[in-house]
Amino acid sequence: MTMAAQEEIASASVMDAEIASHVTAFARACKAATRTVALYPPEHPNVDAVLQTLVATAHRATATSALALAVRPDTLTVAGQSIARPDSAVSEFAALLHAHQVGQFIIHPQTDAELWRRFLALLALPADQARLRGGIGKLWASEGQTRIEVRSLDYRELLRGHIGGDRATWDAIVTGCLEGDAISFDDSMADLLFGILDDPARVNRLVEAVEARVADGGTGGPLVIAGLLRAVAQYVEKTEPGQLEAVMSAMAEAAGRLPVDALAPIVRTQRGGSRAELGRFVRDLVRRIKDGTIADLVACEVRGGRGTSPHLADAFCGLAPDVDRRSAILTLARQSLEKTGASADPAVRHALQQSEELLLAYSDQSFVSDDYNVEFQRLADRAVELDRDHTDPPVRITAWRKTVDDDEIRLLDAELLVDLMRLQNDPDRWRDLADLALNRVNVLLVVGDFNAAAFLVEALRAQAEQHADAGIRAAAGAVITDVLTPSMMRHVATHLDTADRGTVAAARRFCL
Repeated sequence: MTMAAQEEIASASVMDAEIASHVTAFARACKAATRTVALYPPEHPNVDAVLQTLVATAHRATATSALALAVRPDTLTVAGQSIARPDSAVSEFAALLHAHQVGQFIIHPQTDAELWRRFLALLALPADQARLRGGIGKLWASEGQTRIEVRSLDYRELLRGHIGGDRATWDAIVTGCLEGDAISFDDSMADLLFGILDDPARVNRLVEAVEARVADGGTGGPLVIAGLLRAVAQYVEKTEPGQLEAVMSAMAEAAGRLPVDALAPIVRTQRGGSRAELGRFVRDLVRRIKDGTIADLVACEVRGGRGTSPHLADAFCGLAPDVDRRSAILTLARQSLEKTGASADPAVRHALQQSEELLLAYSDQSFVSDDYNVEFQRLADRAVELDRDHTDPPVRITAWRKTVDDDEIRLLDAELLVDLMRLQNDPDRWRDLADLALNRVNVLLVVGDFNAAAFLVEALRAQAEQHADAGIRAAAGAVITDVLTPSMMRHVATHLDTADRGTVAAARRFCL
């Protein structure tokens, strides 16, 4: 390739100077406006000033057409082109959008100050709080405005294309799987993931891609894989519950083909306490992995000279905690090596003997005592038996389920918060609790739980009227005023298109 051709390709990936200046000016204005909207009340003159600057900047950037920005973790691009020398404001604004898992940000002509104020109020939310409320994409979509478009990252395209994917998309997947957020699955995405799991080469690339993008040295990579499998199971359970058993069995076989370095940490998850739900899913998955699959795993590691690796021992112990079962599996592994002729090699025979000695004697007693492990397994087995026990009448089971459904749990959470506010007499600490209560009301209105929201607001009203401390009474009144915003009432209105009298009554109680 000639030097001229190389320069032409390089220049094609650099944004036009005029577009770059518009993007930079917009990023600066938006960053400043976001900070100001978050710090000052809507009527403050500073808010109006920065919004007018932002409106003027957006009008210049969209004078001829809409401005479509692709979001990367540290920059913004237009039509695949990057800014030659990006301003720090561009990087910081891109990081803010990326933290909210925004993949594309489109500004159409004729935006106004009120529109930007409403959007920036959402953008100013902490990313974790926004995710609890469904993410900034969902929150903005509920506003019904189309002159500003927020598009979430497309997981399907990630899996359909190269396994590595772009950094922003993988960061979002890692966040979703490690923090337990929901991942949007459909039939085609589930099929794509199964296609990867059925191909050992693509499984290895998937594991490498995940581990390359997980923070802290890649230690969370196996949890991301487990989170993806759990997301598929949850999707199938919701859409085709009759197929769940077959899907779980298929995923168990696929999990048995994972690299041992990835499989061992996943297996360990079932005895960890930090993510109980994921641990239960992994335990359910592991018990479906067949002896033949485990034997093939051992045979493969022996042939590769890794028959005595700690990862294999740890995975093997978790997959087959029973010593008798281990012996049977190792016999199958020996037969597998004999069928392929690998056992004719003296080095392989010696490696198999060493592997058998280690795997039969290996114990995780340093982490889990024998007594605890036996009791833990007994309880796990008993839980399965109780699940199949139909001696309780349906009415009793239904009544019990109502005590642990989402509405009841949210109401219990609200009651706990109210109790803490009633017990707190220090004004500063009380304001911290009140801020938390206001955030909870925001979340509850998005999901349409008016009972819990009304309970919190009624408690704040009681504090404003009855608390012995004048400072707390004034603060409580201010918090109630903060609840009554146009945006919040729009969330209330979105749930009123219903014939459910209970929902309408609860909404009325909240408004009153």
